[in-house]
This record gives sequence, structure tokens and C-alpha cells, in this order.
Amino acid sequence: MMMLIFVFGILSIVYVLETPDYLEKLPNQLYQVYLGGLAQLFMALTYMILMIYIGRFIKAYKVDLYHYFSLLRAISVVLHMLGVIMLMLFIPLSDMYLKHMNPTYIGIGELLRLSRDLTFIARILLPLSLPYS
Repeated sequence: MMMLIFVFGILSIVYVLETPDYLEKLPNQLYQVYLGGLAQLFMALTYMILMIYIGRFIKAYKVDLYHYFSLLRAISVVLHMLGVIMLMLFIPLSDMYLKHMNPTYIGIGELLRLSRDLTFIARILLPLSLPYS
């Protein structure tokens, strides 16, 4: 399972978003966005399956800990899905930028890119950083 998550994680990288003029290049490389979004969805699904298996062992040990674990992992999956939605928003944003060539879209793109990155960081750090009491 962990190998699948690792492979989907590598496939989910959208390299075109790391270039300075990504709003101009994106329409020619939509396959990267679609492949990245699909890989992230499969990664979230694999992550949920892994949570179910690990949750069984935790539930046998302590039910309260299982509920805490399930809640934090569910929050993590919701943040993951939010990141996928943000990724798909780059497609219409790029189209609007190419139609109007308004620099405001560049600022919106940077905000969206930063928000997506922070969402994925929160997805990883939030479940690991909240203490169980």
C-alpha cells in the first residue's frame, strides 16, 4: 500500500505549475494536470484504504484513540480533495488569462498555487501535530 501511495505521489507532480509562465504553458500540457489530479485521487483512495486497515488494529487497542485517528485522517483526506479541486481550477484560470492577458490573473494564479501548496502541507502536518490526550 505504501508503495502505491509513493508511486501515485510521484505521478501527481504537475511540473508545468512550477514554471514561471505556467498560465501560458498550461493549455498545451493539460495532460499533466489531469494525470496529476487523477493520481492524487488514487493516492487519497489508497490512503483511505490504508487508514481502514490501520484503524482496525487501533480500534482493538483503544476505541477513543480509533475515533481520534479516524477524525484526523478524515480531515486529511478532505484537505487532499480540496487540493485536487484547486488543481483543476488552474485550467479555467489559464484559459481566462490567455483570453484577456490581464495581469490580475497572474496574481490569482499565484494565490491559488500557494493555497494549494499550503493545503497539501496542512494535509500532512495536521494529523501528525495534534496531540492525543
